Amino acid sequence: MSLTLSCMKNINKHIALLLYLIAISGCFSNTTHAKQEILKQTGFRHFSTQQGLSQNTINQFYQDKNQFIWIATESGLNRLSGNQITPFSGAEGKLAGEAIHNIIEDTQGALWVSTYSELFKISPDYSQIKNYYIPNYLPTDDSSNYIVNIFEENDSSLWVVSRNGVYLLESKTNELKTLPAMQKLVNNKIKILFAHNDQHIIWLGTNQGLFELNKQGNTLYKHPLPETLKEARLIQLAQISNTQLLLSSDKGALLIDRFDKSSHEKDLITPLEVSAAVTLNNQVFLSIGDQLHTFDMQTHTLKHLFSLSKILPQYANYRIVQLFIDKSQKLWIGTDSNGAYLWEPNSLLFKSAANLTSNPSIQLSNNTVWNFAEDTDQQLWIATDNGLNLIHRN
Repeated sequence: MSLTLSCMKNINKHIALLLYLIAISGCFSNTTHAKQEILKQTGFRHFSTQQGLSQNTINQFYQDKNQFIWIATESGLNRLSGNQITPFSGAEGKLAGEAIHNIIEDTQGALWVSTYSELFKISPDYSQIKNYYIPNYLPTDDSSNYIVNIFEENDSSLWVVSRNGVYLLESKTNELKTLPAMQKLVNNKIKILFAHNDQHIIWLGTNQGLFELNKQGNTLYKHPLPETLKEARLIQLAQISNTQLLLSSDKGALLIDRFDKSSHEKDLITPLEVSAAVTLNNQVFLSIGDQLHTFDMQTHTLKHLFSLSKILPQYANYRIVQLFIDKSQKLWIGTDSNGAYLWEPNSLLFKSAANLTSNPSIQLSNNTVWNFAEDTDQQLWIATDNGLNLIHRN
């Protein structure tokens, strides 16, 4: 009797999955009869402290012009060359043990690396490191003034965004300019959560709404949000077209016209919390809880594609926290505690990252997925709470 019930449960599960795939097939007009193998791969490798990584929590992954791969962790910077990982601390060990949050490469080939309170410039030949201290206008016992982001403006200047202000760094003179407009943030105890670099504007998502910093006039303007989002916790801002941005929050996702000084209630595409969003052609893929949705930018319609809890074992609570489109236009889905998954929008094939290899003993190093990245050889990297995972692909 128990065997019969188990069989019935499996049959019902497969029927449910089939119905989901049939239902969402209409969302894509260019659906093709692709091969049943969603991804060919030749290997699956883990990189952790056992392989030389300075620490296992990965904050960022970056490949420079020399093809070196740089891995930012909560305790140090690492460089991967071939199969060898080497912690990189520079002269006098300036970066040793530091929590690294951002890595960018400027047009001159220098690397810029940020920590909680400092910015470091690594020379193009990696032989020299110069550090810049970022002013902290917060109370002395508040250590939360870490650098949120770095943007290169031109070959001689960078924008540095910290939790309590935006600064202009002239790299040739080593002068760090404090913008007078930032005093408004300090006076009102406004903290910057994220930043998005636009052509003439730096958008600042804060704990008290969305702001626009005009780069040329150095003026700060608070962008009016609909009543629904006035008390919302802002999560991220992403450009989804030449004219539109998508603002994600815990109270919904909002379309913002880059050239309009106001936003409207009608531009709210969902009242639910959107944890991640990526764009593919004219579609924006949105994650809401364990659900994947697509927003058509031409018709402005939102469609539910599938829920992980409906097509995967139901003993777990799934929450999508990362979405990534690779160069072959496959969608990678990362969860907060249940691993990573791969979905092919055209063929509608769906697979767990743990099942991409024929060896069932090979698993992700950890099921908490922080990020995805793809190198110039189109090898995919999955950063978890316990190191990096490399998927070798044909």
